[in-house]
Amino acid sequence: MALKRHLPLGDIEQMVGMLLAGQTQRHVERQFNVSHFVVGRVWQRYLDIGSVVELAGRGRPRKTTDRDDRYIVNMAKRWRFESAKTLNANFRVASGIRISEQTVRNRLHAANIRTRRPAVRPPLKPGQRRLRWAFSQDHHNIPLVRLRSVLFTDESKFRVAFHDGRRRVWRQKNERFKDCCIQEHDRFGCPSELVWGGVSYDGSTDLYVIQNGSLTGVRYRDEILDACVRPYGVIDGTHIGINAPYEHEEVFVNRKGVHSIIVQEVFDPLHRIIDVVVRWPGSVHDSRVLRESGLFDLFEGGHANGYYLLGDSGYPAKRWLLTPYLAPQNATVEGYNRSHKITRALVERSIGQLKKRFGVLHGEINLEPHKVCKVIVACCVLHNICKERAIPINGDDDSDDGMIMQMINWHSECGNLQMWREINSGIMLQQHISGHDFHAGAAVTAAVVVSVVAATTSRTVDNVTCGNILYQL
Repeated sequence: MALKRHLPLGDIEQMVGMLLAGQTQRHVERQFNVSHFVVGRVWQRYLDIGSVVELAGRGRPRKTTDRDDRYIVNMAKRWRFESAKTLNANFRVASGIRISEQTVRNRLHAANIRTRRPAVRPPLKPGQRRLRWAFSQDHHNIPLVRLRSVLFTDESKFRVAFHDGRRRVWRQKNERFKDCCIQEHDRFGCPSELVWGGVSYDGSTDLYVIQNGSLTGVRYRDEILDACVRPYGVIDGTHIGINAPYEHEEVFVNRKGVHSIIVQEVFDPLHRIIDVVVRWPGSVHDSRVLRESGLFDLFEGGHANGYYLLGDSGYPAKRWLLTPYLAPQNATVEGYNRSHKITRALVERSIGQLKKRFGVLHGEINLEPHKVCKVIVACCVLHNICKERAIPINGDDDSDDGMIMQMINWHSECGNLQMWREINSGIMLQQHISGHDFHAGAAVTAAVVVSVVAATTSRTVDNVTCGNILYQL
């Protein structure tokens, strides 16, 4: 059992009484379980002053009472960012007692209050605090499977020369103005670099240094989203009506009994066409058009790794092609289908814009099929030119600014697709995505839809490149 080093006053008085009664110090030590040093000090004190009560120390008398100490502590809690000098002045005004700044620090240290660097946050209004509280409550228990698909991004400015006043230097007396003890600092600003980066559960993106000016929406789209965030594209087929041709008339009849040419199109989030296939009669299924296209060979050959397409249930599930579930069995699968539908709605809007801009694509084109294909391709190329130059559709405001801002708002929810590249089966990829905890109104699975065949080369069979569009005749 550990020996006691301090005893209450009653035990000390009893200890002295036992010694006066003739008991030995060793017996008293065992009786009170203390060391012989404690018994020796108590007995020596009694012999010197005739009392067991310890006398006051010989230092300066304490200027503050316990009440004054509590007042100093309360002042520090009330004014958290005031210095010891200011607290000392306020205490002197309130009590009339003159004490040093170090005394104020000592009283606060005794109450376990010390100066620290404060945490930094932006100023928040009550409404903003409520919104942040609601957001934290909603995302408090996010499952790990959802966090694995989130990419957190931000920009930060790094200054070339900066001194915040916290840096210290070791120096001796009279060395204050030596060159080695001086921190150079330009108080009127200095050059800086703006850097973008993103982190996720499985890794991080490369840091991107933004050069030559500020970061605009267009630069954000072209330099960061297209290059650094995993790209997506939406694919679908549409039918363009034609008059019944003289040769092989039956193969141009689609499932609705109308003569047409089927057009396969891939759009980016700004409704620009990045791939179009125009060479098949209306009776051909969407999946065959894709299977026989150069786009299919591009993906299957591994020449577009890291790029993904979203298509409807008419397309087969591939490692690079995300399709919806035909018969969802649980809430997570339903959430996946809902998010997939929201994302793929982009292709419906894009086709609608194309046909609205060029009314000839709405009705039946009275030309031979091979000439109709050329008309369709020309409309697609002109559509992209109009998009690049922000030319509105029939006087409507069809600018891309809204979509750019939508991309900026959505990019933080874009999933980390590094692990998806390792999945060899399209069905496994579909099940993996649906395993995320989707909920009503959840962010779209492919939140950012960007260029999917930008790396297309001339190796694609009978493809012709025209501007930003790849099409097949």
